[in-house]
Amino acid sequence: MKILVCIKQVPQKDAPLRLNPEGTWIRDDVSWETNEPDAYALEEALRQKEKHGGEVAVITAGPGRCRSGDSSGGRPVCADGCGEHGAGSGGSD
Repeated sequence: MKILVCIKQVPQKDAPLRLNPEGTWIRDDVSWETNEPDAYALEEALRQKEKHGGEVAVITAGPGRCRSGDSSGGRPVCADGCGEHGAGSGGSD
């Protein structure tokens, strides 16, 4: 069995959300984390892999920081036991 988990990085819950004069979001000082429901999906996929065998693959779209973990130095999501991972170079956040 092969399980594909789609994940997304989002600003941390306590991240300050500020707008510049043009009305766009200032992202320079924002820390990122894996979306909480996506983390639960990954955890369940890994449980199913352990129970039934198979492989877990993770995919995400977004900037380069998505490939290696969050911008605050967190570990890569695939360090949790995934066999494959992929990230798009989707440009801006």
